[in-house]
Amino acid sequence: MKIKRDKKTLTTILIILTVIFLGYMPYKNSPDNSEKVCIADKKCFDAEIADTDEKKILGLGNRDFLEESGGMLFPYLEKGVPGFWMKDMRFPIDLIWINHEMKVSGIVKDFQPCKPDEVCPVVYPDEEIIYVLEINSGLSNRHGLGNGDVIYFR
Repeated sequence: MKIKRDKKTLTTILIILTVIFLGYMPYKNSPDNSEKVCIADKKCFDAEIADTDEKKILGLGNRDFLEESGGMLFPYLEKGVPGFWMKDMRFPIDLIWINHEMKVSGIVKDFQPCKPDEVCPVVYPDEEIIYVLEINSGLSNRHGLGNGDVIYFR
């Protein structure tokens, strides 16, 4: 019957498109909600994924420290210019902006926590990005991370 064949063809096409789409996902959502984010051949970080609005708002706030090889990855569904601040932060970090080509497009180094009685400054990338990686302050210098470095997930 023509109807059965059309349904089978449509189902096959949907399965193929799903597999293709999943193959092009920029990161995998690991069961422990973390990702190994590598920057060129220089350094890999075990990054927690801030994959909900709530996690993005909280970020690394209200924590006392971040493991040396730790980080937090903020994925965005569309290219944009998100603002970041250091509200409720207790330690400085480096912010790494990652563009749609999966390259470092900028780094905010030694971003300091806000003081309780001051207005918290907001920083923005110079171009549209799809990821932000937060790591401990000083690590971008220590590992020689810079603009144009290729990012990949392991």
